Amino acid sequence: MLEPAPIFATRKLDSGLGWVIDAVWTDEEIEQLIGVYITKEHAVDWIAQRSTDWLEGHA
Repeated sequence: MLEPAPIFATRKLDSGLGWVIDAVWTDEEIEQLIGVYITKEHAVDWIAQRSTDWLEGHA
């Protein structure tokens, strides 16, 4: 059985020097993806364009 896909959320770093992406799983586990994005828009673009590939490689 396949695990339900997470919800992806952007979050500004505490330092204020970029954005990260969190995958929030149905069991409420939060997994921070590797990478820092200069702007929120870059992080949102990654979610739109690459999150499906990430999920396939994560299985």
